[in-house]
Amino acid sequence: EEEEEVSVAVKVLHPRVASVVAADMDLLRAGVWCLGKLSRGAADYLSLGELVHEFDKVLQEQLDMRVEHSNLERLRAHFSQEPCITFPEPLGATQGVLIEGFIEGTPIRDFLKSDEPTRRELCRLGMHAVFTMVFLNNFVHADLHPGNLLVTRREASGHSTKEPRRENADASGEGQGERKLFSTSPSGAGGGVGFLAGHLRGQDARALEEEEEEPELR
Repeated sequence: EEEEEVSVAVKVLHPRVASVVAADMDLLRAGVWCLGKLSRGAADYLSLGELVHEFDKVLQEQLDMRVEHSNLERLRAHFSQEPCITFPEPLGATQGVLIEGFIEGTPIRDFLKSDEPTRRELCRLGMHAVFTMVFLNNFVHADLHPGNLLVTRREASGHSTKEPRRENADASGEGQGERKLFSTSPSGAGGGVGFLAGHLRGQDARALEEEEEEPELR
């Protein structure tokens, strides 16, 4: 049986990044110690030592590609029933290397000047993804900057395809197509919320600010 070729992306940990992180954490701990000596207990009152400890734990997770592999599996499971939102498939990992399925798409920033129906649909998908992670899954991708969000499109046709069915995001009659939202780096999963709509609607917000004058404060 002929094996199917699969395009992959390989993420490799920099060989010296662990030592750099360890040195930075030592500097932070030394700074907290000095601050505690100078401020006579303020560092303890503010729990700076505990904050540095928690920050170190988060960074150590970032240095283990197996954690990112697990995050990918979890995010894909959470969105397995979503036809328009997905994450790369993890194919294998060691502590320093992650192999995942390669997704070819267009960075979402390229759609900032698209027609309004397209931008509205991408906003809807993005907000749906964020709210689902926050309110339903309690597991959040914390690095949703535009570079980590890709949009794919295929022309509508009657031919079968290996890709999942996608929602239509193009309201025009000609060239009607379908788009799907991908996230490409889940290393920050669980740590916070990325606000996609701010990137998509930022241009409109700036246009409104130019049209409206600021009221004077008396």
